[in-house]
Amino acid sequence: MKKRLRKKKHVGEFAVFGVPVAIRLVGGAELDSFLDALLEDAIEENGCYFGGGGQKECLSGIVVLGRKVDLPEERLKRISDWLDTNSNVANYLIGEIDDLWYGSFDELDTIAEKI
Repeated sequence: MKKRLRKKKHVGEFAVFGVPVAIRLVGGAELDSFLDALLEDAIEENGCYFGGGGQKECLSGIVVLGRKVDLPEERLKRISDWLDTNSNVANYLIGEIDDLWYGSFDELDTIAEKI
């Protein structure tokens, strides 16, 4: 397949990877301030994007890690390290890295229920 078609179809070197994430906060932690810190210090700092939402003590969504050349495993490691050290996080669950264009997306609906 020619490079132009690979880019158009998001395959090969143009595949975009992401991972589902669910985060449970400790009691009394404010969701808005935690979300701001998560987005600024963990997600944007590593060149990633986050889409999702939550209410009260639980937050779930997708972290877009980028293409293979962006080293998605290393980005995910830095994000999970940030979650490990944050005092507002009671528990979190990270799913499997998957192709965001052609993945199975089985974990998306159930990851928040598992935490």
